[in-house]
Amino acid sequence: ADLVAYPKQDSPLLDVAVIVGSPETLNTLHNGLIQHISQDSDHSWTSLDWFKEQFLPQLSEIIEKVDLAMDRTIHSFGVYLNALCRTFGRTFTHAKIKTFFGDLLAVSDENAIAEGSTRLTTALLPVYVSGVLTAFKEDQEDMVAYLQDTLVMLAQHYAPIDSLKATVVEMSSDVDNHEALIKVLWQVLVNSGFQVRCCAAGLFEHVIKGVDPELISSKVVPALVTLASDPEMMVRQYTIPAWGMLAESVTDNALLGKVKMQFQSFLDDQIYANEHSLLLEMVKTLGEIGPSVEPKLREDFILPRLAAIASTNNNSTNETRRRDLATELLEGFKALSCCCILFELVDQCPG
Repeated sequence: ADLVAYPKQDSPLLDVAVIVGSPETLNTLHNGLIQHISQDSDHSWTSLDWFKEQFLPQLSEIIEKVDLAMDRTIHSFGVYLNALCRTFGRTFTHAKIKTFFGDLLAVSDENAIAEGSTRLTTALLPVYVSGVLTAFKEDQEDMVAYLQDTLVMLAQHYAPIDSLKATVVEMSSDVDNHEALIKVLWQVLVNSGFQVRCCAAGLFEHVIKGVDPELISSKVVPALVTLASDPEMMVRQYTIPAWGMLAESVTDNALLGKVKMQFQSFLDDQIYANEHSLLLEMVKTLGEIGPSVEPKLREDFILPRLAAIASTNNNSTNETRRRDLATELLEGFKALSCCCILFELVDQCPG
């Protein structure tokens, strides 16, 4: 029989077992439902028809209209769907709920993705993944495969990936999902499409926070090192925010040393000498993480490097690039101005 988890109620009057008569009656009714669903019978009844033909379609319409920035609303819908799936059990979930949402969010519909009409770019994606695909541990491999296929398909068609970011953010709030999320990103590191690798590099930033240090050391850092040496310069650039998140999230000196080493490479290696957009991203990231990283990293590395970049920028002959970089530097120094800074370092700062 399916494992079910009926919501615990504050009052016995709301207990499903009490409502139907007894736990034995509830068990009999539930097993009968599962047996009926398993037989794939055409026979239905009013409440089941309502669930399939009205409830799920109307619920999906509401979720689809939710703005991806409304993370608390997305979380609530995910929790609701998860409870619904666990209440009715895995067999019912697969037959009715997963089938319905799976059809709406079909990764195989390349035409819809290419035309920009796919629901994969809406709030339905994070709600479906967090609410349905994680309801049962036995389905974790299906969730990993689905997320990987979605990532590849959206990236290959240059579709917006805000829904993927929202999915990763929602999923990463549960420590039980960390390893699965990292597995999704790990498996696309060698994808032949550079845009897929860019997407993976960008998503790492949203996975790192709260991840176990051992998992960061064994999986996340090696993945970022691989992406940071990618043949495509854009892929390397997309890793910078993730390195910044690492600097903010870890306290281990060995890991911070690797972050610092990668930052030094981005700033000093001649291969990056004319990569203006990469330098802008570096300055932006250093400014953003400055107030929250370890003081030693801030005082020994971030402040001196920003000051050196500012000094060099003052002598730039390209007015547009000089202005763009100066704007990012200004934002960085503004963020750092709230920190307690050693007096000797203040003299190094321009202006």
